[in-house]
Amino acid sequence: MNKILAPVDFSATSLHAANYACVLAQNLNAALYLVHVLELGHENLYQPFTLHEKYNNLMIDERKEELQNLQTELQGQYNIKIKTQLLTGSVTEAMLKFSRTNEIDLLVMGSSGMGKATRFLMGSVAEHTIRVSSIPVITVPAQSKLQVPGVILFATSHYEENEKLLNPLVSLARTFNAGVRIIFFHDIDSDNTFYIDNAKKQEKYRSYLNSKYNDVDFQVEILEGKNFVDTIEAYEKEKGVDMVALVPYAKSFFEKLRSTTSKIAFHSSIPVLVLPSIEENKKEDQPISNVNKT
Repeated sequence: MNKILAPVDFSATSLHAANYACVLAQNLNAALYLVHVLELGHENLYQPFTLHEKYNNLMIDERKEELQNLQTELQGQYNIKIKTQLLTGSVTEAMLKFSRTNEIDLLVMGSSGMGKATRFLMGSVAEHTIRVSSIPVITVPAQSKLQVPGVILFATSHYEENEKLLNPLVSLARTFNAGVRIIFFHDIDSDNTFYIDNAKKQEKYRSYLNSKYNDVDFQVEILEGKNFVDTIEAYEKEKGVDMVALVPYAKSFFEKLRSTTSKIAFHSSIPVLVLPSIEENKKEDQPISNVNKT
């Protein structure tokens, strides 16, 4: 990961996320882009256009100054390269377009926040971002610690082998020497065939991962409970998890997780890494080459 983008609205939550992005950038030796998106007003019909233009120019100048001040402050605390950019327009679209143009590898956002001019780190916009982003997104809650992850929990319904999907997770684990705990959730009120079938595959999958990524400590287990979110949160506390990784699949069991992802991302007390799903991984019952072989 060479480039990290941290959108800021100058709220306490977004500034905390920016600091978390700095911690990651410093350890990953990555460049950090601080971006603010300004949604300019043009719809007040009771004032002349010249007043709109004057107001917008004042807003732009103010936000540029705030970005520059934040850049100076953070560069005084962290040994990283920081660039700033003021964007205008629809927040999610502007941010993701900038990410594509500048080949951003990771997006780091506050999980809540309300700034002076926009609500782009709040609710529906942040949720939309993690659903449509083609790059990984880390949501950072305000109460989280500014530290690198030592244990990462990856909740999935697939025996993932796709390198493009796994690479961001593996990259973070390698950089921070973090262990990865891959869990498959089993609803204890459902059919036990899920548990039996997956229990047989766990060791093969763990062996595959540790063989392919032999410098990362992978553990694979089935996590039982009645409620996915509650079970994940209990596991976090019990095992000292520092980051949760999820994939918002469109089908199968994790169709439920598309909404559950948002619940975890915006209610978790620790950072949540949302990995963009790969189209081929969305196909139900797709063979897993190294796991299903006997």
